[in-house]
Amino acid sequence: MIKFIESEKAKRACSNCERKNCFINKYCSLEWKAFLTKEKTTFVLPAGEEIFSKGQDVNGIYSVYSGYIKVFEPDEKTERIVDLVTGGQILGYRGLGSSKSIYSVSARTLSECEITFFPLEIFNLAIKSNIDLTFFIIDLLSSKLKKVENRAKNFPKMQARDKIIYALNTIIETFGFDPLDNMRLKFTLSRKDIANIAVITYETTIRVLSELDKQKIIELDGKSIRIIEMEYFEEQKLKWNQ
Repeated sequence: MIKFIESEKAKRACSNCERKNCFINKYCSLEWKAFLTKEKTTFVLPAGEEIFSKGQDVNGIYSVYSGYIKVFEPDEKTERIVDLVTGGQILGYRGLGSSKSIYSVSARTLSECEITFFPLEIFNLAIKSNIDLTFFIIDLLSSKLKKVENRAKNFPKMQARDKIIYALNTIIETFGFDPLDNMRLKFTLSRKDIANIAVITYETTIRVLSELDKQKIIELDGKSIRIIEMEYFEEQKLKWNQ
């Protein structure tokens, strides 16, 4: 159940938001920030809550203020994670456009999240009225398409080890590192979710992570993961993006 914020945070103006990397803050005019502030709804969801589900009608766009989210394609046996989202980023952009659309994926919180919802018709007007926001959406869709194409090209040739490195690189790119420990992932997904990014079995994921730990490429610290050989991860990412 969505828990609406009963505090001053719900009234936070987009123009005064501390989240300076938010796409609304960066790409909308002052007038539109004021208008969007009146139209938005802010809410808090606990970990494990579904934000939207595959097959539902698209009614709006979400701006993530804080927390960690996975976007996935559900099926009867597992969840194939196709994207990760965190604070300052947009969620639900696949529904943008003038035609009625339904979600082709689902989104679920990995931690407690504070999220703002903008009705679709309002957000579409914002795109038409703010050229910087328009180019942001174009760049976003272009980069996501390139990532999908690279994955489709490389995954059939990858071994399980490569897929785990790919999954960890995805976590690094989206969530980053702990500010108090620049080698520890800021948020470590469950081993099951890592397996669902890599599209391999849970058992294989455990084995490969253990091997990488023994080789001092990563360090397993309870549920957390520390990246010891960052250069190795960078080399692999560069190879896949060629």
